Amino acid sequence: MKRFKILTVILVCCWSACCFGQDKKATEKPWMDLEHCAFCKNMSSQPGLMEHMKCDTIKTENGMLTVAIVPENMREALNKANAAMEVTAKEMQSGKKLQTCGFCDAIGMAMAKGAVVQHLAGEFSNVSVFTSTDPEVVKLIHDMADRTIKETKAMNAHQHDTHAAQHADPTSKPAPVKKKSDK
Repeated sequence: MKRFKILTVILVCCWSACCFGQDKKATEKPWMDLEHCAFCKNMSSQPGLMEHMKCDTIKTENGMLTVAIVPENMREALNKANAAMEVTAKEMQSGKKLQTCGFCDAIGMAMAKGAVVQHLAGEFSNVSVFTSTDPEVVKLIHDMADRTIKETKAMNAHQHDTHAAQHADPTSKPAPVKKKSDK
């Protein structure tokens, strides 16, 4: 059961990684850090996976759910990323200190406070459900969902602006994706 919970956390991070931008204060950890987070970088290391994954976060009365859809041609990449995250989880279980992002920290905090996490895998989607009967934990989950939704909107707006600019000038090339280290 413990192994299932840890694997669920890994998979949730994996599926949710593509949904978040970097709307953060200078002193705050990035909500999602695809370059430095020990869990999330397993996703970004799979060519094309982040660009082809579709994600959604939905608040519920007693928690939230995340939905990730990966096209058929990206399933092998997702499986490789999941396997790498399982290795990362084992490293963390063994006591190794690993760098994590705000999102992964929030998942760990919710689980430590008793959130129940279920993972449901379908043929075309993966769903993770976070719930609790404790109002304090539900608030924590809702805060995580609110931040995730905010970060997703910021990232989508950025992508829309980039896409619109490219269509305004058909000779323009796609804008390079800036990483934290590019500043």
